[in-house]
Amino acid sequence: MFKHSNQTKLNIRVLWIVLAVALLFSGFFLVTERVHACEGEDCPICAMLETTQKNILGALPELTRAVTIVFMALLVALCAPVRERMDTADTPVARKVRLDT
Repeated sequence: MFKHSNQTKLNIRVLWIVLAVALLFSGFFLVTERVHACEGEDCPICAMLETTQKNILGALPELTRAVTIVFMALLVALCAPVRERMDTADTPVARKVRLDT
């Protein structure tokens, strides 16, 4: 597995926070500007709304993938102690008991 320094971990967390805030404000922009004084076919607000909507919809598959990866990592982390207990079970083989005597 890759080892990350504390600075790298901090940078990754800051990046995730910035992306989450950007998506949050994009959604807020869509909600607040949905009803506006439209200037017709070349309306810059409508163009921005369309671009923002495409960006959010484009990010959803990546967010789904990230949530799946985090869920699988948590599942592995929760199952690791169980696996460790299974590996150290008290059996005759683990105690190296000879059964032919």
